Amino acid sequence: MNDAQLLEQFLNHTLNPELMNHETHLRLAWCLLQKHPLAEAIAFYRDGLLAIVAKVNLQEKYNETITYALMLVIYDRINHSKKGGSFNDFLAENCDLQDDCIGVLRQFYKPETLFSDAARIRFHFPDRPHSL
Repeated sequence: MNDAQLLEQFLNHTLNPELMNHETHLRLAWCLLQKHPLAEAIAFYRDGLLAIVAKVNLQEKYNETITYALMLVIYDRINHSKKGGSFNDFLAENCDLQDDCIGVLRQFYKPETLFSDAARIRFHFPDRPHSL
């Protein structure tokens, strides 16, 4: 499935939930950020993920803070990319996001914040000393 087809199915809430592995999460975020301003991309990503977790009755898996923070990190990485190009180029330049995405977010968040019940339902700003 190409990027346009994947994004269309995600935005229309018709994407098969079984396709939602980690790489697909990253690819969808990247695709949205290629086509939409940051705030819109985050809203579309959030809505699409909520629709998918509702389909499979796994709402407890959704984390608002992880969703927003991941989008912000990907947005920053896209804007500082040396290569630009395709999603595969993005992955090659950002292996850490594919290998240990939560590890990347832990640079900005204390685990007790990132995985709290409160962080699941609303966005929390980074709380590590070196963060903004």
